[in-house]
Amino acid sequence: MLYLFSLGFLLISAVLLTASGGGNHFSPMHNKLLFPLLLLALLVITGCSPRITQDATMNFDGRYAADFAPGEVELEATYQHVWTRLGDTYIKRMYFPSTKTLTSYGEYSDDKFRTLDGAYRSYYDEGPLRAEGRYLDGDRIGTWKEHHRNGIVSQVEEHTPGNPVVNRTHYDEEGILSHTSRHVNGKLDGEWTTYDEDGKVTGIAIYREGTFVEYKQAPTSATEAKGFYRVVHQMPLFPGCEGIEPYDERKVCADRKMLEHIYSNIRYPSHARRYGVEGMAVVSFVIEKDGNVTSVETIRGLDYDITAEIERIAAGLPQWEPGRQHGEPVRVQFNLPVKFRLE
Repeated sequence: MLYLFSLGFLLISAVLLTASGGGNHFSPMHNKLLFPLLLLALLVITGCSPRITQDATMNFDGRYAADFAPGEVELEATYQHVWTRLGDTYIKRMYFPSTKTLTSYGEYSDDKFRTLDGAYRSYYDEGPLRAEGRYLDGDRIGTWKEHHRNGIVSQVEEHTPGNPVVNRTHYDEEGILSHTSRHVNGKLDGEWTTYDEDGKVTGIAIYREGTFVEYKQAPTSATEAKGFYRVVHQMPLFPGCEGIEPYDERKVCADRKMLEHIYSNIRYPSHARRYGVEGMAVVSFVIEKDGNVTSVETIRGLDYDITAEIERIAAGLPQWEPGRQHGEPVRVQFNLPVKFRLE
């Protein structure tokens, strides 16, 4: 039996899948951010099938030892993770286990692996560096960078301990300045500014606590970089709420319909469940001007089975009400995080 729980709202929506087993968390940084994702309800799906206990036939000791530094001692290993100690530093690595490709590396100050303190890096499922930075007592410090799959820097941000304000600079896959944004406590707050290929400002949107307020400078056609809009007046809406007005109420209804649809169709792959594969997967797709879903791409897949599952779900989404800019339908890209968690 499956149970559905409504747990409130998040700035970045997540579908949370759970099944019996052990816990994990993963917080991906977002590349290709073409629009700040809006509020969507958090969905919890609980699977009843128990995870098979890792007995002698599922012993993964030494599986990832080739990645250790001299003097690094293994503490525990699973199919997907390994926990180690190097002097006073505790290290957790996460892998795309099908290929044993490293997908994240984090240094901790405690043997419970609760407080990040030191270097942190994440990688794409195929291996290229995705993000890098440092933590101090659980908080990000200094310069953090994200990278496109081709290695070009996609985002740079500066963090100061005790300061909730973060300014971000974004670049396209050719390294050209794309947009800048201001964030307070993780939410858009201030100006979101877009630029053309010559560095000229093409639009300025004002946000307060993650909510669009107004345009300080109305965007021009140049803001539709590579055919996708960054900022739109109305986001695309999942079908099933036609006729509800105003738009804000229709959007709340549409968000609920979308999550119910995903909940009723997505499955925790049996192989991933058996081997304890869990974490945050992210799939990207585009809502076309006619509302059809295209350009499905996995940003983070965890393993082959989960990659196939989130792409299946995205590709099978029905036709949406398209996004609109100045009353005209436009193409909008979504990043949908789906958290697979074992309990």
